[in-house]
Amino acid sequence: QAAGALLAEQLAGSTGRIQVLQAFISGETPAEEEAAAECGYSIIMATEMIGLSHAEREIVANLVRFNKADFDYTANPDPESRLRIAKLTAIFRVADGICRSCRTKVRKIKLATNNEELLITVDADEEITLEKGFFGRKASMFEEVFGIRPVLKQKKNV
Repeated sequence: QAAGALLAEQLAGSTGRIQVLQAFISGETPAEEEAAAECGYSIIMATEMIGLSHAEREIVANLVRFNKADFDYTANPDPESRLRIAKLTAIFRVADGICRSCRTKVRKIKLATNNEELLITVDADEEITLEKGFFGRKASMFEEVFGIRPVLKQKKNV
């Protein structure tokens, strides 16, 4: 539990740096994007990160890899690790879709569920059309892994 909390905390702090690195090395075509995802994985695996075990570093590297690349359910032979990575990747993709412009548009997020949907309502002063577009492409894995469809809505500021 404590290791998971530490990992989440480090991910929150590292996400921006990882996205900048990935944006720098990513290409235009799907093949180049896939290659960039693999490069991101290799860079993280080759870098010692203070406070992270090898297994935790592998989780972070896989999150970077599968944020852009198709998820490979056979990449990790350990079923428990594979499920953990799938769940974290699905969550990471949704978060990446919400924060896609990297401009801190979203001030607050509220989550609610009904039987079929995870309603994600964001409080933002600016239009989130870009985020909605990316979110739509990133949300499918969340539904595949968790069995509930995430829906992004913007709170109407009066």
